[in-house]
Amino acid sequence: MQDQFHSISQWISQMGNVIMPFVFVVFLYIFAIRPQHKKEKQRQSMLDHLKRGDHVMTSAGIKGTVDTIQDSDVVVTIAKDIKVVFSKSAIVSRIEPAKDVADSPSKKSERHRVRRAHSGRKKQESSANKAKPSPSNPKV
Repeated sequence: MQDQFHSISQWISQMGNVIMPFVFVVFLYIFAIRPQHKKEKQRQSMLDHLKRGDHVMTSAGIKGTVDTIQDSDVVVTIAKDIKVVFSKSAIVSRIEPAKDVADSPSKKSERHRVRRAHSGRKKQESSANKAKPSPSNPKV
């Protein structure tokens, strides 16, 4: 009976050695390979549906607007009258157009208020410095 138990435990241990690499491959496929393929399909779909006027970001972090699309190249306008040619593979994502926050009324008034506060502080500091005698010239 012990021999039978010993042979069963050996068989289980041998099967574990055979099954574990298979389980590892399945685990690797489910958690690493499959999500990567899914992301690549989404990216390829985005590149296939790219059109003039889309706002994009390149792999270098440069943001711009698609001007023209050629076979494997994309011409991106990054500033007024500045166009750069990128490979399609350099386009990482389509982004939402940036809102011009700097010119919004609340930001303008905030900048104006801060600028006025800083200029008043400088005047106070400069008049305070004139009243104090310096160590090199005590008679000022």
